[in-house]
Order: sequence, then C-alpha cells, then structure tokens
Amino acid sequence: MKKVYNKFPWICLLLIGLSLFLIISFKKYDSLIDVSLDGQIYSLNFVPGQGYIEYEGTKHPLLSDKSYKLIDIAVGDIDRDGRDNILVLEGEKTSQYGDTLIVYDILAVSNGLQIREIYRNKMSAVRPWKIEVCEIDNDGEMEIFIAVNKATRLYKDIENRPFFFNFKNNILVKKWTGSKLRAPFTDVLFMDLNGNGSDEFIAIEALDEDQFVVSVYYWFGFGFILQGESHIYDRIDSVEAKIIQEEPLIHVNIVENGRIKSVILEPSVDKTQNGIYLLKERGK
Repeated sequence: MKKVYNKFPWICLLLIGLSLFLIISFKKYDSLIDVSLDGQIYSLNFVPGQGYIEYEGTKHPLLSDKSYKLIDIAVGDIDRDGRDNILVLEGEKTSQYGDTLIVYDILAVSNGLQIREIYRNKMSAVRPWKIEVCEIDNDGEMEIFIAVNKATRLYKDIENRPFFFNFKNNILVKKWTGSKLRAPFTDVLFMDLNGNGSDEFIAIEALDEDQFVVSVYYWFGFGFILQGESHIYDRIDSVEAKIIQEEPLIHVNIVENGRIKSVILEPSVDKTQNGIYLLKERGK
C-alpha cells in the first residue's frame, strides 16, 4: 500500500474520500419511508438507530426521549382520512420488546410536514415486538397487527401471539387476539397474493427445533384458516414481499447446509402431505 500511495497519492485520497462519503451517507439515512397524503406520495428519510424521520432538512423525532429505542414501525391510513399514519413501538434500549405504542398523524403544510402524536398506549404487559398495517377482510378499514410475547389463560407458556386491532374514534379497538397459530411463529408478512383485495397472513412457523415452514392463512369471519405451506426447511431467517412483473410473490432467506439461500415462493395447485396447497419454489 505504501508503494501505491507513493506513485498514485491522488488515487488513494480519492478512495479514502469516497469511503468516508459512503459511510457518512449510510449512517445519515438508513432507509426511506413513503407516506401517502391526500393522494400525493412523500418520501421521508428514516434513521431507525436515532429514532427520527427527516423531510426537507427538518427532523421529526418519533421517540419519547433518548432512553428509548425504536422496536418497530409501520405506515398506513388507519383512521380512513386519506392520510397515512406512522405507528411506532418504542422500548427500553436494553430490551427486544416494546413498551409503548405511539400513533402519529401527518399533515402537509406550506413549509414541509407537520407530525403530531394522536394516540399512546402502554403495552409493556404483553411485550410487543412487531407491528404491521394490513387489510385482512377487504372492508375498507385497515387492521393493525401487533405480535406480542406472552402467556394466555389456556396456554401457559410464553410464546409469540397474533393480535389484531382497528383504530376507531382515536382509540385502539380489539378485532381478534389469537392465542396461537398452528405452530409458534418467528416472523410475519401481509400481502394480497390472489388479488381479491384482502391480505393473506403469511408466517414463518417453527414446527420443531429444526423444521420451519412458511404458512399462508386467510381471514374467515372470526379467525384464520390455513391455506398453503412451503416445504420444510432447516431454518428460515426472514420473509418479505416481492413483486416480479406485477406478480406478488414471497421472498424468503432459508438456511441450507449451513448457508443462507434466497428463494422465491409462489402459490401452486399442488398439495402437501397435509392436504394444504403448496408454496413451491419458483424455478422448480
């Protein structure tokens, strides 16, 4: 490196400067959040590590104070006023679970955006760790999904439980608080796989210590029915929505022979040995 620097000092300086620029850029803005306000889309810079969003140079803090961290965040029009809301789970910096749910309203004003808190709910008793906004029954009213970690009256073990709410008259209203799915779940996703206007409830389920599947449930009146499942994998790290040529698909990272492998799952007419529709790997 010393010889290269002596011959081409300007190249080394350029590389160092570029590296510093990339590091600073990635630290400053970790991701973008798109919100819809009266039909117009606004892209907000989101810095989860610092717990704030930024628009046109103005920072909008989402946490109560510096002693808290952001556990999870979701965006959606939960009060049906034509403007997206921001939903935040905040918790102690030393905890993986949330302590409080905060809902923010967003307004477009002449000098940027105005973000104000409209709801707060202490939820430490149920230990929430994930929040999503979804539409499970195509009734025009968004649902709020919160994954919690607790015991129930019938199931004494502390496990992840699926809770669903609506937001009516500026308060959280229970829609369905399930005790469990078929098996314990480790992550979830909501997307409209079949184009009927309702989101399917897609979950990574742990059938056993080294047996994991991706399962698809749909809402049926007052609960969920299992519709599809993937093959069994040794481990599934994550699940997310993937749109390929306007087709909604499921992208998962699985562990195979000790290595992480990305696969795309899609519904099929084939069935598993459980009589459930197979989520098959695209290309197989």
